[in-house]
Amino acid sequence: MNKIIKKRKFPTQENLKLNIKSTNIGVHIKGSETNGSELELDMSLNKNLSFEDIFKVEFDEKQNVLNIKTSEDYKCNFHNIDFTVTVPKSTSMEIDSKNGGFKITDISGEINVSSKNGHISLKRVESKNICTTKNGKITLQQAHGDHEIKTKNGSVKLYEVEGKISIEDKNGKLKCIKCKGDMEATAVNGKIRILDSYLGNADIIGSNGSIYYEFNQLEAGKFNFQNKNGKIHLILPADIPYSIKAKNQLGRFYIGLPGNYDKEEKDGVHHLKMTQKSGKVEITAENKRGSIALLDKKNIEKGINFGGFGEEVNEILQKINSEEIREKIHKKLEKAKEKVKKISIKSPEKMDNIEEAAVNLSEEIKDAIKDEDWQKKGKELGNKIKKAVKKFVKDTKNTTAKHVKKEKKSYDEKSQSRLKILQMLEQGKISTEEAEKLLKALEK
Repeated sequence: MNKIIKKRKFPTQENLKLNIKSTNIGVHIKGSETNGSELELDMSLNKNLSFEDIFKVEFDEKQNVLNIKTSEDYKCNFHNIDFTVTVPKSTSMEIDSKNGGFKITDISGEINVSSKNGHISLKRVESKNICTTKNGKITLQQAHGDHEIKTKNGSVKLYEVEGKISIEDKNGKLKCIKCKGDMEATAVNGKIRILDSYLGNADIIGSNGSIYYEFNQLEAGKFNFQNKNGKIHLILPADIPYSIKAKNQLGRFYIGLPGNYDKEEKDGVHHLKMTQKSGKVEITAENKRGSIALLDKKNIEKGINFGGFGEEVNEILQKINSEEIREKIHKKLEKAKEKVKKISIKSPEKMDNIEEAAVNLSEEIKDAIKDEDWQKKGKELGNKIKKAVKKFVKDTKNTTAKHVKKEKKSYDEKSQSRLKILQMLEQGKISTEEAEKLLKALEK
């Protein structure tokens, strides 16, 4: 096994232009407060090749341009590659890669990076960036500026990203946490999860996947949600000044927000309107084949929301003629509430499924009392409500059981992988250092 260890320094200046073209090798690019640049390589390969056989590096001091290119001629297998390029923080860069991932940290210059089969990761960047990948995931953390993200067969994850955000995602999941600014996001064949959002405006379009969006407190903004084949779940603080217009073709509405709403059907399309205070937070939601849920954030944080129907149901129960039926229904409801209170699920996907089941229970009860003669039909009403409660408890149990089963499967897979790594170490197939790296990666 041949090993290449190489260090090169370049007298670069601020506002360096960095160009990298790589076939199979990933690079970590780090920003520095100093003007000079440094290239560091530590890699193992199965052929006797030199650094110059694999890399072509040119620095134009007059233009302040650094070019790094991998050769197309070599044919060998690489192992344990550690390739780092340290540049001035203000560096702007153009990167093109086929099969290598890129990690970019602490850069304030513009970034344009494209990869076919590699992971793109940006952290603590402060300018415009364009990230494009076909078969790899894209991750942005603590990024400020304008962000243009496109991926075909990989996931997108954003954490504490701020600015004008544009995302096109095909065949992958999209997840954003604590993001600020304005967002336009389109996802085809994948879930959209926007958690703990501080966005001022958002245009979210999905197809063949659910949309889950958590609002924080805000006074004004425009938010548009469209979906074709999947749920739309919107989690709102109940006291924000919202104006909600929603329409649904093949699916139900689940209303977990307090207050009144208008609902009607026109030409086979269900319409819903809700307004509170000034209505300056304008929300439109449109779904073709899937439910639309509007849920109270306070109840999500506390646990399960029962759709605000508790007091209403108790009042109805008091009017049922049969005390025996009345007591049975009351006990069933209380038992359901107690069971759900014990559930602890951090995953919003699971939590909102249970929330939906609870709001659905509320709707079933309200539907059961629409009949003008409901007071005379105590037994029939009792059976309807008991059936609804039973379904709710069943849905809750199924959601919880699936979640626990998934967690157990994940734990078992990790245990097997850990054992395999230790066996490879014992057999001498990998070094202690390699085993340590693999175990750390497994924990992540």
